[in-house]
Amino acid sequence: MEGLEQVNALPRSPDAPLRVLILSDGRPGHFNQSKGVLRALQFHHRIETEWCELHLRSAALRPILTGLLNYSPKVPDPARLGFFYQVDQLPHPTPDLIVSAGGNTLHANAWLARAFSCRNLFIGDPRKLGPHCFWRVLTYRERQPSPPFIHWEITPVPILPEEITAEGQRFREAEALHGAPLWTLLIGGDGGGYRYQREDWEHLIAGMRRLSARHGIRWLTVTSRRSGDIVESMLATLEHDPMIARLSLYTRDRGARYRDFLGAGDRVVATEDSHMMLTEAISAGRPVLSLRPREARPDWTNQLFFDSYSREGYLQRAAIVELEDDQFDWTPTDQTFQSPLRELGQQLSRWLQTEAA
Repeated sequence: MEGLEQVNALPRSPDAPLRVLILSDGRPGHFNQSKGVLRALQFHHRIETEWCELHLRSAALRPILTGLLNYSPKVPDPARLGFFYQVDQLPHPTPDLIVSAGGNTLHANAWLARAFSCRNLFIGDPRKLGPHCFWRVLTYRERQPSPPFIHWEITPVPILPEEITAEGQRFREAEALHGAPLWTLLIGGDGGGYRYQREDWEHLIAGMRRLSARHGIRWLTVTSRRSGDIVESMLATLEHDPMIARLSLYTRDRGARYRDFLGAGDRVVATEDSHMMLTEAISAGRPVLSLRPREARPDWTNQLFFDSYSREGYLQRAAIVELEDDQFDWTPTDQTFQSPLRELGQQLSRWLQTEAA
């Protein structure tokens, strides 16, 4: 097999569960990507999941870890990972597969896979770690077209169009939201090279009003933990405005209605600072428009995603100030969107079953 040279055999019994260890650095976006892979595997396997939160003690340790994993012939001791990471507790029993996302879990993923002689999957860029450190790498970058690298154009998240649509329909019925079409507005905040000023939020609200009047729609509007007091206070004054169907403020609801709003809207408009929000909207099978503030300098990783999503037709991009002009393509899109999770699950299961044979 490519990547890791020696791994334990997988369970041969069809009734035996696949033991999956998820490593988390505590960041919701990375956590969600791992949950996406887990959801893909659940199409074909009964899963036993163990979660392990860990934190790299210092970024200065990365070159040391890279050298050890790339060049040392010794099998690392799992207990010694604690020299480099703060670790909740080591897994028990030995996993069949390790999954993680984000650079702060990268070296721990490779270390534990070698220590336990098990398969591992990393979501993201493996940076300077060699391909022999991984069973599979799910990457957004154009890399070698063969394992361990798998180029995947949509980041895995645990959202299926049919499930989120059903949740949204139940929400519409429970809230008696009949009549006017509903569009969802997902609002992020400062971060990832984006910074919002009051002027940006004023333009956003003016654009919401313009689209509501022109297209006869009402807004399901939800803020996030990074949105901040300025936009939340501005939106709070509009809660009973006819253009607002429902408003969910993070400081009040803690995101509890996020999935309801995402599933109930026919279209999604989202601020561009959150790659994860955009990915979830795309994975829900919705047409998506992203909006950026005046001060927008996306980092290179997010720019790669935006370019790919736009090129594949999943995403329209615009500045917030352009929203009032409404020069966008609002024509109905193909409703046959198939979740990439199903294809990912098929591929991973096929590789696992081939190696178990």
